[in-house]
Amino acid sequence: PAPGTDGRYTGVIFDCSNGNKVTMSDIGFKGNNVPGIQDTGVLLKNGCVDFRIFNNRFENFSFAALGIDNGNYPQQRGVVFLNEFKNNYVPDSPTGITFGVGYGVQVFGNGTYPTTLELGTQNAVFVEENNMNGNRHHIASGNGSKYVFRNNYVTATDATRNFAMIDAHGLTASVPVGSRSYEIYRNQIYTDVT
Repeated sequence: PAPGTDGRYTGVIFDCSNGNKVTMSDIGFKGNNVPGIQDTGVLLKNGCVDFRIFNNRFENFSFAALGIDNGNYPQQRGVVFLNEFKNNYVPDSPTGITFGVGYGVQVFGNGTYPTTLELGTQNAVFVEENNMNGNRHHIASGNGSKYVFRNNYVTATDATRNFAMIDAHGLTASVPVGSRSYEIYRNQIYTDVT
């Protein structure tokens, strides 16, 4: 891993283009929590396959606590489990406008939209059994991504109550294709608002 930047991704970056595997556990990551600064805790990029991210804590990142970005690589597969994602959202203004950021986990595909739909297979990013609280979106996705979001404990706070807790982006001006598949089940979804 290397600290650095890759566009608006900052923090620890794992580049899997060389075929290396990533396993990361028992680490705490804390962001800047400063309006106007977009920061990311950890980025897995360029086709990370069979990665395991577990028993970590991610808090106070304004862009994404954990980014998984396929680049131009066709496969994206791994598991994110038993982590805590807390308050990864910083309003840029008193009105709460963030220009579309504030994710616990962001899953970004390689920009293709395969015609074959592979539901129920291992070919996805699995996000399961995490505790997620106060993120603008606990999970966000796009650009041909595939994810499974299951058995998580997710909570909206006063700051995030007006946003979808679970997200799958469609086609946008800056993203050529939307999310390809998303399987969402057995999550406990709560609000903690006053």
